[in-house]
Amino acid sequence: MAFGAFDPVDEGNTDFLKQAKTLGDHLLVVVAHDSAIRAYKHRDPIAPETDRLRTVQKLGIADEVIIGRKTADRYHMLGEVAFDILALGYNQAPTNEEVERELKRFGKYNVKVVRLKQHNR
Repeated sequence: MAFGAFDPVDEGNTDFLKQAKTLGDHLLVVVAHDSAIRAYKHRDPIAPETDRLRTVQKLGIADEVIIGRKTADRYHMLGEVAFDILALGYNQAPTNEEVERELKRFGKYNVKVVRLKQHNR
C-alpha cells in the first residue's frame, strides 16, 4: 500500500509508485481526500480528489486506487484495508516510528514499512 496527496501528480510521484509496485503482487494506492489536504497542507487542493484519483489510475501502475475517507485521523486507512507492505516516500511524513506505532494501534504487527529512494531527475 502507498498513500499520498498526488496534488499534482509529478515525476516524483510516478517514480514513487513504480518503486512501490516492485515490493509486492498488488499495489493499493490511497489518494488523500480533499479535506485531508486542507488539514495537513493548510491549503486547498490544486485538483479535486476525483481528478487526482483518475490521474493516478491512468498511470497504470497501481492495481487499485481509492480515495481516503473524510476524517481527522490521518492513519484511518491503516486499519481499514488489508496489506503486508507500506511504502513511504523518502521525505514523506510521518516517521517510520510513528507509522509503526499506528500500525500496532490497529493490531497490524507484521506489516513491513519500506522507505523508498529519492527520485533522480
